[in-house]
Amino acid sequence: MSDLVVARTSGVIMYEGRRHTIRRGVTIARAGHPLVGRNPRMWQPLRVHYDLDSAGGGAPGGSGIEQATAAPGELRGAPIPTPEGSGRPPMSGPGSGADAWRKYAAEVTRSPLESWSALGRDAIIATLREQGVEPAGDNE
Repeated sequence: MSDLVVARTSGVIMYEGRRHTIRRGVTIARAGHPLVGRNPRMWQPLRVHYDLDSAGGGAPGGSGIEQATAAPGELRGAPIPTPEGSGRPPMSGPGSGADAWRKYAAEVTRSPLESWSALGRDAIIATLREQGVEPAGDNE
């Protein structure tokens, strides 16, 4: 369970001579913070919707905490996996930009990447359809 709590209600708390605005469902604090200790009924445990597995997966070294910045010499921005190994970029969201579609079109049509460089994503998709390549999946 997380040691974070979220405001159950909105209000203003005076602490150390200062006003602290608390917004219901928005303001998050550590469970041990004095603002929480002085007003425990104003807070509830933060519900985590997407958590790491119990082994701490996903983070370098298995610590369960994501590293915020790249280490010296480390490269960020690993390629985003494509839908179910099709090699096709997604139709929307991360990884759906023109560059991903250019690479995909060049690979599928076995043509030089440069031949797609002047086209945007929508034009690439339309051209692929004209050539008999259906870029959208069944559920998109």
